[in-house]
Amino acid sequence: MKRNSKPELFTSLHGVQQYLDSLGWKVSRSGIYKHQREGKLRPRDDGTYNLKDVDKYATTFLKRKDGSSTTDDLDRKQGEKLDAEIKKVRAQADHWELKTKIAQGLYIEKALFEHELAARASQYKTDLINLAHTKAEAIVKRIVGNMLYEAIIVPVKEARELSSSEGERKIIDVALEAAEQSYQATTDQIIPELIDFMIREFDQILDRYAKDRQFIIQYYSAGVSEEDDVNEMSDETE
Repeated sequence: MKRNSKPELFTSLHGVQQYLDSLGWKVSRSGIYKHQREGKLRPRDDGTYNLKDVDKYATTFLKRKDGSSTTDDLDRKQGEKLDAEIKKVRAQADHWELKTKIAQGLYIEKALFEHELAARASQYKTDLINLAHTKAEAIVKRIVGNMLYEAIIVPVKEARELSSSEGERKIIDVALEAAEQSYQATTDQIIPELIDFMIREFDQILDRYAKDRQFIIQYYSAGVSEEDDVNEMSDETE
């Protein structure tokens, strides 16, 4: 007989004994014949033994080879059933908790959140680029321009004030005009370089924030207690 097979009918007690032995039941050939004579295992009218009757005989009259009993099997099955029920109750509790939080507005659709986040990031980037273009000139004139003015324009003007002749003042005026042109050319050159620098720095900052990352959000439920969730879940399961 093939081990661990489950035929529907057994034609002999020897086949029944082999089947039960393969399943871990403690039964000898002489013992099963003795039980048959005692009426604990009865054949059908045609002399065969039904699988259902054989299994019932084993759980009623036999012991396991490992010393466990049918009571142990029942306890195990009941424990498995209890575990399954606990998992079901917890799943229902999680389901109702999620529904409650959604109703309270504690969750929003992921696609909507990502769309709004992308829109805000795009607007933020536009604002930063506009900042670079509109404020670069003021930054250059306030910081670099003042130093250049003090270094190039002021000395020429002071020299003109100290000049004693008209001829010297005309020469200084020419020098002053050249100095002012040099000052303007220098600042005009710095402004676009500063704009490019600011935009590159802004892009690097935005790239760091654009990387995928996991966020942990803490929140506090308001208006619904854990007891309310459990009560609602109990009503639903009933």
